[in-house]
Amino acid sequence: MAKYGIVLGCVLMLLAFVALSVLVILPVLPFGEQNTFLLSVQGVLLCHPGEKFTLTGQDYSDFRGSARVFESACVSENGEPRNVDDARIPIALVSFLVPFLIGLFMVMIGSAAVTQRRVKAMLSGSSFKMPAKAMTDFNISEDGVMNIGGVQIKLDKAMRGTPQVIRTADFMASGGDLTEKLQQIHDALAKGLITQQEYDQMRQRILDESV
Repeated sequence: MAKYGIVLGCVLMLLAFVALSVLVILPVLPFGEQNTFLLSVQGVLLCHPGEKFTLTGQDYSDFRGSARVFESACVSENGEPRNVDDARIPIALVSFLVPFLIGLFMVMIGSAAVTQRRVKAMLSGSSFKMPAKAMTDFNISEDGVMNIGGVQIKLDKAMRGTPQVIRTADFMASGGDLTEKLQQIHDALAKGLITQQEYDQMRQRILDESV
């Protein structure tokens, strides 16, 4: 379901850029000034029933240079023009921003859901494989600091006769990707260096910080 939300969000964002092009960019280009399709689209958004949308370009030049100025109007059946320059740009911006922001929100929510699902699948063991090298990559110094693949864990054996893991300068700051961190605490549990409760707490913390 999340993947469909991402796809739909991308489609909405694409439609937002199409709307911006049709309403703002293409009409002022040489081939779009009198394009029937572009004029009819703007007429639907800007003109009342029975009016016809027109876009007139005039060349303008002064001491600073030359440019082409456009004036948009809705012409009634009696031939009376009604200037709609003030409404044209705001309508174009709304037509762009609404689908773009909705699509962006859907992509963000869908991506977060997919990432969370993959992490849960990995933790469940469906795609989590422990490298053999990490099973023996332990080093405990004389002062009771255990080094597991670059992660330092201080051990305090004075509390209830079991190792108590104390995170020093944040356990997660020592580097390594999600798989390596999970492998490290799993190896520590297998060696009896941490308890099952400590393992569960550290695994949940790693999962929370990875989302």
